[in-house]
Amino acid sequence: MTTDKKDKLLIHGFIDSANKFKDHNALDIKDTVTTYGELKVRSEKIAACILTNTKSSQPFIAILADRSLAAYSGILGTLMAGKAYVPLNHKFPVDRTYYMVDFSSIDTFIVGPECYDHFKLLISKVNKNITAIFPETNDFADFKNKYPQHRFIGFEELNSFKGSNIPVDSNAGTPAYMLFTSGSTGKPKAVPISNGNVVSYIDYISSRYDFNESDKFYQVSDLTFDLSVQDIFLCWKAGGCLCAPKDNTLAAIPRFIKEKKLTVWLFVPSASLLFSKMRLLKPNAFPSLRYSMFCGEALPASTAEIWQAAAPGSVVINLYGPTETTVAIAHYQWNKNTQENNCINGIVPLGKVFETQKYCIVDDNFEPVEKGTIGELCLSGSQVCRGYYHSPENDKRSFIKIPNHSENSWYRTGDRVMADENDCLYFFGRADSEVKIKGYRVNLLEIDHAISSFLNTAVVATVALPDQASGTNILVSFISAPDKGNEKKEADVLNHCKEILPHYMLPEKIIFIDEIPLNNNGKIDRNKLIKKYETLSQ
Repeated sequence: MTTDKKDKLLIHGFIDSANKFKDHNALDIKDTVTTYGELKVRSEKIAACILTNTKSSQPFIAILADRSLAAYSGILGTLMAGKAYVPLNHKFPVDRTYYMVDFSSIDTFIVGPECYDHFKLLISKVNKNITAIFPETNDFADFKNKYPQHRFIGFEELNSFKGSNIPVDSNAGTPAYMLFTSGSTGKPKAVPISNGNVVSYIDYISSRYDFNESDKFYQVSDLTFDLSVQDIFLCWKAGGCLCAPKDNTLAAIPRFIKEKKLTVWLFVPSASLLFSKMRLLKPNAFPSLRYSMFCGEALPASTAEIWQAAAPGSVVINLYGPTETTVAIAHYQWNKNTQENNCINGIVPLGKVFETQKYCIVDDNFEPVEKGTIGELCLSGSQVCRGYYHSPENDKRSFIKIPNHSENSWYRTGDRVMADENDCLYFFGRADSEVKIKGYRVNLLEIDHAISSFLNTAVVATVALPDQASGTNILVSFISAPDKGNEKKEADVLNHCKEILPHYMLPEKIIFIDEIPLNNNGKIDRNKLIKKYETLSQ
């Protein structure tokens, strides 16, 4: 496969590195290494298999694998075939996974051995013929016997495909991947990110910082979290090695950084606070790190300072960006001399929007505000997606036009920010009901919907509260007293939530109260609920 196409595609970064660094390690997964040359051959065979067994009109391929050779070769093979990958998470409730599959009209799956149990549950719900590719095994006789209508392909058959000169029918506007984010209707929103969107991001970050073929990148984020996109494709564009451990628990992460002498780190800030509480962030704990990047949550200045001491040779960077704007769209470099870091409320600035992108801060009437005034951040540019997949109502709410601005569309982030005279952005919280939990974006209304639909007559309001022990937000759901005869216990509600919501959206506590407080506009007053919880906790 060559890269002599007019449009630059996401896959080209890997192909260029594979041609240049054929014998270099591309993957170090659970202590098993794979070279660029080996990974390219595997991926080309998967691409050929996809093109043979998937309709040309089907743009999406499901990746049901978790930081394994099947996952990474599947992602690459999907892109080589001119398709977009849709990562699925085996830790999510199977009904949520099925919704994503059904909504995307997916009929081709790439399945890793770590996800076989989840796939068994999923396939029982699928009511159309599918193709399932197992890149790491031939042991799927139980599937073939139970579901003879489906097509199952293991690694032996994969080896029969010839993967050279794979035709890629893609351009900058076609999707490279699609992620699902929390939605207020109780159903997640699908965000397709085009090749042009993500190439614009990867190219900018690559030009800004000096990554190279000697770098070792830590791939710690779930594939359903867009930080994984940077881990994977920034690494492979540079010719570096992508590393993932056998043990992915938080306590094992610092040890893995030291053992593998990793050089590039990207994760949510709350994880580092937990490391600190476990006394794993001693000065000079990570001498090998060259870049330490944080994204997905507000970065406390105290966290940046502690991490800088633990990785003294590292450039500490705060990245900011919603999924709709492709991983990140603003950055701030922490200065080792903390007196020169202009933090507000103890939070590191979001920094400056990338030179290739545009921002505008607006008031409630979508009129631009002056610098130094807090308003809602809107974003536009080559990294901003065109809209949600098959969701015009969400498009109408989130993508707007701003008076006296020539850009056709601006994405409303829902984040309240202020810009100083140097165009540095400072974060002042959310303008709507979305919060960040462990780096994941969560719409509180989705949790409310899940609980109220279970209780029928109840009014539900979920709030996010800072938790000193975990260093991140926790969720607490308040429920008005149900009608007599319809009583439910806290355990009943939590068990129901576990069946339909992913782990990071589960409430820590359920509190039944007589009446949900409302503000002057007749809307639920979540601030009063927060104060009520604080009173109850005293």
